[in-house]
Amino acid sequence: MRPSATDGVVVTYSSVGSLAVRNPDGGNYDAGRTATHEVGHWLNLYHTWGDDDDEADTCSGTDLVADTPNQALPSSGCPPFPSISCGNGSNGDMHMNYMDYSDDNCLQMFSMGQSTRMRAVLENSGGRVSLMSSLGCVAPGICYCAAGSDDLAPNEKIGNVTFSDISQSSTSNAGYENFILVTGNIEQSATYSLSVTISNAFSTDQVLAWIDYNQNGDFTDAGEQVMVSSIGTVAFSTNVTIPATASLGETRMRIRLHDTTLGPNAASCGFSSYGQVEDYTLQISAALPVEFVNFEVKETIGNRALIQWSTANERNVKDFSVEMMDAPSHEFRSIGRVAPTAEQSYQFTTDRLVAGNYYFRIKETDFEGQATYTNIKSLRIGNDVPVIRVVPNPVHDGVASLQLGSPILDNSAVLQIINQLGIVCTTMQLDQGTVQASIPTAGLPSGTYFVQLITKDGIVTTKVMVQE
Repeated sequence: MRPSATDGVVVTYSSVGSLAVRNPDGGNYDAGRTATHEVGHWLNLYHTWGDDDDEADTCSGTDLVADTPNQALPSSGCPPFPSISCGNGSNGDMHMNYMDYSDDNCLQMFSMGQSTRMRAVLENSGGRVSLMSSLGCVAPGICYCAAGSDDLAPNEKIGNVTFSDISQSSTSNAGYENFILVTGNIEQSATYSLSVTISNAFSTDQVLAWIDYNQNGDFTDAGEQVMVSSIGTVAFSTNVTIPATASLGETRMRIRLHDTTLGPNAASCGFSSYGQVEDYTLQISAALPVEFVNFEVKETIGNRALIQWSTANERNVKDFSVEMMDAPSHEFRSIGRVAPTAEQSYQFTTDRLVAGNYYFRIKETDFEGQATYTNIKSLRIGNDVPVIRVVPNPVHDGVASLQLGSPILDNSAVLQIINQLGIVCTTMQLDQGTVQASIPTAGLPSGTYFVQLITKDGIVTTKVMVQE
């Protein structure tokens, strides 16, 4: 992985926009596919021919993707179909793939395997996972000063921060951790315990913390420093009482760990030689007579989000607003309102959503106009969060079970088994209310198949391996 200062794909400003010079050198690489190709590399893809064009055996390389055919050499121009090499079958080279060198107007696709490989680096412990929570495209609002440490080695770092409903652990060696999508809900005049643990602690370590109570973009006002720990290696904790005059709404909490003897910095801004800084979002509200007991968000059939929550001790509640933020908008908006009920248990289903990342929260408002919020929940809408699965997978005995994340809503649902050539091998109707069904695979040759569920709300697909 390259340093952050040089890691990425650079696009010259003169090549985009209404006055763009698409390719000053001329030629057929003038439709933007070079950028697509290079971003593919950045997301862990290799050339389709496996970069073995300098080897004696040009069929020996691999791009580490199962569904791109073995290919001898890079393509050029717009090759005829099929262009066969390395014994790669009747379809030949995948010269229309973005990771080949064909002309831009002949490049059309990534394969499903390539898509899976790119998604892997954006998820869990993948090398690009931080991109999923990046706020690089968020319009600027209050701008807080930069802070952190210069040390990127596994020396003393913040291990865990617990405050209100925040409990955030980290194993990063970065000098700064941006956790502003992690929200703690606090109330005016209430008291909360703030606890900070240290990984690889030294006897000269100290933890400091600040909350921007008046939301003016700094931590220098009276009372905004809420922790100055003792010096040592223990887990540090203190009680923090939120002022009755704290401004309502979102604000910032900053935690700093530093070494008090080697390049210390006990201020809220700037850098220390060792340690780490973490930022969090706090949602300050007036004390409201409601407690959120549960809040869950999950994908359901038809690229919809199902939001469920429950409460306790409701008093004076006017309504609940379901708020959503998508990646392009970068701001929450209300997508529906729900009236309080005696059961204090609620759910809301969104309209169909395009594939992408979404963030949800519930806003409770009382009859005086005061509001409180749940934590923010994220949801990825798309094929990486499947709502159907096949078990067992692989299938060995000719019968498999289809399991659905939610019931079929009507009698129009159809299930198909499709081979890799796009041929439909099996079609069956699913009844309303179905959550599990047997699907026959007997007689199918061994190989990979696509199980496709077609409903009035859309199509959901998963893979199954048949091993007869």
